[in-house]
Amino acid sequence: TEDLRDDVLSDEQLHLFMQALSAVPQDTRKVIIGTHYPVFSEQNRKPVNAYTPWFLSPRFGDALRIWRDTRPEVVVEVISGHLHEQADVVLDGFRLRVIDSGYGRPGYVIVEV
Repeated sequence: TEDLRDDVLSDEQLHLFMQALSAVPQDTRKVIIGTHYPVFSEQNRKPVNAYTPWFLSPRFGDALRIWRDTRPEVVVEVISGHLHEQADVVLDGFRLRVIDSGYGRPGYVIVEV
């Protein structure tokens, strides 16, 4: 799944995301990012197949890994939806959550800061 590339995230959106990450203050210790699409394949509990790119945004995840490599002291939590199945994965310094939801039963998360 690491070679999956998606069209969900445009080059412009990716550039804006990288700019936002670059602006995170140096004294920041935790970043929480909300996305519709999960950004790492490890968040997807469904079998990998031809439809997998429609369920993930790996370019977003790649960008996040690149940034995280420059800021290893920052705890990064990514909260996503889209898959309609709950997942909670800790991976290489990231906490990756997918919020359980369903049609007519939207999911939500309350983030305490």
